[in-house]
Amino acid sequence: MLRFYYHPLSPISRRVWIALLEKALPFEPILVNLNGEQRKPKFLALNPFQYVPVLVDGDRRILESAAIMDYMEAKYPEPSLMPKSPEAIAQTPQSIEPVTLVEGLEHPWGIAWLPDGTMLVTERPGR
Repeated sequence: MLRFYYHPLSPISRRVWIALLEKALPFEPILVNLNGEQRKPKFLALNPFQYVPVLVDGDRRILESAAIMDYMEAKYPEPSLMPKSPEAIAQTPQSIEPVTLVEGLEHPWGIAWLPDGTMLVTERPGR
């Protein structure tokens, strides 16, 4: 069974979660507490860069949401998440990337991770 390491506030984790659901792949969701768990040896063994998402499929671990989705599409082609025409294939990333950017800008708060691992949440002016 696939193991999916994620955090619910991560838009890129949600992107992979949606793809897993759309492909109807059985997976074990594993919440990573980004208040320091990502710096512990167990998670560092999976991802030395200390971020989510991470997908583990048997002995293979895949980092980066785009790589994870490409991997799933290649290994589990049905149902396909990609259109068939070259024009539509080219349009897909052009549609996804602005949504990811806007999603981060639309929140009425700013989130920052401090060096000690605590999360700073502040309201944005004018919101």
